[in-house]
Amino acid sequence: MPNFIVPPRTEDPGERSRYEQKLSQRLNYWQELTATSNVKAWIQFLELSNASTAIAATITDSSRHHGLFVVKNTSSGGTESHTLTLVSGTFDGSHNVATLDAPGELLMVYFDKNGTGTIIHNEGSVGIS
Repeated sequence: MPNFIVPPRTEDPGERSRYEQKLSQRLNYWQELTATSNVKAWIQFLELSNASTAIAATITDSSRHHGLFVVKNTSSGGTESHTLTLVSGTFDGSHNVATLDAPGELLMVYFDKNGTGTIIHNEGSVGIS
């Protein structure tokens, strides 16, 4: 059964606040970075976008991104090598750095509850090291 978020049928401010909090948690799954930064916990879709400066993104604990995770180079042009580094966890059991050096490159990974990834799709030859 799908886990839908149903608005409360009450004017109780506390109940409305809990509903808004749940909705906010569900919508905060996407992040775009235009400069070097850490990736927020629980993000599932990450876009790296800067045509003139390399972005060094960091995930502190990949187990906090459990499930399907996608990173994509959405820069408008250029050949800057954007990197995504996992401090804890791996993309494929042994590698923890992904390098996206061309617009349109994409890496789709499934992270288990321990933060160990399985690469599902590598579009455009994302480098893994």
